[in-house]
Amino acid sequence: METYIIELDNRSKQAKSFVAFLSSLDFLKIKPSVTSKSVKRTALEQAIEDVENGDTIKYGTFEDYLKKTKKYA
Repeated sequence: METYIIELDNRSKQAKSFVAFLSSLDFLKIKPSVTSKSVKRTALEQAIEDVENGDTIKYGTFEDYLKKTKKYA
């Protein structure tokens, strides 16, 4: 049996569906990586990934931001 390594974003619905599909195949064994659960990303790494993926919120003005986050005095 050969070993392949596939990196998936476990927060993605598509990735979860893909793993479920692969798990349903009789000729494959799915083993989660030991390091994937033990390695935590820093807040900065998460923020950089969010920006790269476009998972950000944009406001027209700083006042709009304050109103939306309920920090407006």
